[in-house]
Amino acid sequence: MANGYRILKDRSEFTAYHAWRRDHPHGFVLHVKSGPHGSYMYHQAQCSHLDPAPDETLLRERKGRFNYWKICAESREILDTWRTEQYPHTPGRDCNQCLG
Repeated sequence: MANGYRILKDRSEFTAYHAWRRDHPHGFVLHVKSGPHGSYMYHQAQCSHLDPAPDETLLRERKGRFNYWKICAESREILDTWRTEQYPHTPGRDCNQCLG
């Protein structure tokens, strides 16, 4: 995480993602719908919206990928910088539950 953030995309990183959330309870996650016209939602690391439903976990195991990328960072500013550099014309939204 030399750049201040970590991108998690693959099923192999599922355990690392949950470990990061556990180890960084005051951090932030940018939930990114895959694709060039994706959506971007900011969450606090402990937001329950980030916990997968059982059927989503099964689907991930079948596909071998997250349905959404998770960009994890200690600060919202780091995530803003990443999103702006990668997708400057697509705004992010705040989660209504944890940041609303």
